[in-house]
Amino acid sequence: MTRQGDYTAETVEVVFNRDIVIHESTVISDIKNSEGLISKRTLVSNHPYVTDVNKELAQMESEAAADQDKFMKGMDDMGPIVNTGDAGGADAE
Repeated sequence: MTRQGDYTAETVEVVFNRDIVIHESTVISDIKNSEGLISKRTLVSNHPYVTDVNKELAQMESEAAADQDKFMKGMDDMGPIVNTGDAGGADAE
């Protein structure tokens, strides 16, 4: 023992960084091009700016809900939609 303390109860995160050049813009483009091919979780987990995948996904869901609320508020502000019965189809005179 080194007599410097007992750290057996501590949680440690080991991060291995490869000593290679990574062009973040290329990684981000590849992620964007992979949308619809692999899961959103996989895309987010490989994004170079994301450190907490669960937190990022939660933030994305929150922003999507806020955008939807804003859209619905805009629809409410338009007033009722009136159906005139004229669809302007081929049979219209």
